[in-house]
Amino acid sequence: MIVRKLLVIFIVGFAISILATNQVNAQEFRYDTLRLFYSINKTEMEAAGQAKLDSLLSLLNRNKKSTLSITGFADYLGKDPHNVELSEIRANKIKEYMIGKGIDSVRFVNCSGKGALKPATIVPNQKGVPMHRKTEVVVMWPIGKKAVPKTVAKGKEAKVDRSLNPYPAGQSGPSKPKTTAPAKPGDATTSPVPVKPGANSNPASPVAAATAKGPQIAFDKFFFVTGKHLLRPESIVSIKKTAAILNQKPNLKIELHGFVCCDSISPDGIDVDTKTPTLSLNRAKYVFDQLVKQGVDSTRMSYKGFGGKKRAKRVENTDADKAKNDRVEIIVIP
Repeated sequence: MIVRKLLVIFIVGFAISILATNQVNAQEFRYDTLRLFYSINKTEMEAAGQAKLDSLLSLLNRNKKSTLSITGFADYLGKDPHNVELSEIRANKIKEYMIGKGIDSVRFVNCSGKGALKPATIVPNQKGVPMHRKTEVVVMWPIGKKAVPKTVAKGKEAKVDRSLNPYPAGQSGPSKPKTTAPAKPGDATTSPVPVKPGANSNPASPVAAATAKGPQIAFDKFFFVTGKHLLRPESIVSIKKTAAILNQKPNLKIELHGFVCCDSISPDGIDVDTKTPTLSLNRAKYVFDQLVKQGVDSTRMSYKGFGGKKRAKRVENTDADKAKNDRVEIIVIP
């Protein structure tokens, strides 16, 4: 009986030690998504997609610790049984292609087909939805271990390992609140925005100083339909709002920075409408053109595309995360 109790205690203690180790050294990942598109009812990827996939393969063969998930989709054309089969074939062909290029099959954690994606609205005379005829290759890149603060026995104060930087990349800790000059009486277009302690000083912040000593202006971000350079409905009103501020501030100069959601494998994304591989640049140019139409002098503005760099947050392949990264930001030039 005593031996049995000792054995149980040993097993339980061993299991707890494993769980504790996993908690303290949880693996962190960065996620990249490559989207490959198809013609109607086809299972062969487009030439542009194959070139991007080949570029990804060279990275994967250098980083053999990364893992992959492949998911195929179809658009609403056709019936469900066929669409499910079509999406599965698309996914499996990509997997076979990658294995043929030297990727070990054990690195695939998923390969499946989800059938047809349902569009929010069906456009008359439109032949399906090109963006839904796709296969998504999600790469999970290991980026190290996440240290979880260790605690001591119950009743004693918890101890935190201060050798680890508790702040996000690029930050060294809280800074003292900065103050801004008060807005002039009657000036409704500006509002002082104090910098919060520990706020990110990234130059791509949506809040930029109008002048070195003047008040700050909080500009809206512009959000876009995935894969397109067209604004989401909720961001259309931001064009007039931004133009009104700029027209009342004739000496203010800005730069428009365009981004794409999560296709950082190539320098930029593919614009579905123009078929050009400069989606982030096209988005910035679109906002530029719309502001010019609202009377903003073009010589006061410039625009750039940054592709999938400088993401608003880590993308984990959710619609909410993608929406935050398909964007254009305004940077005020001092």
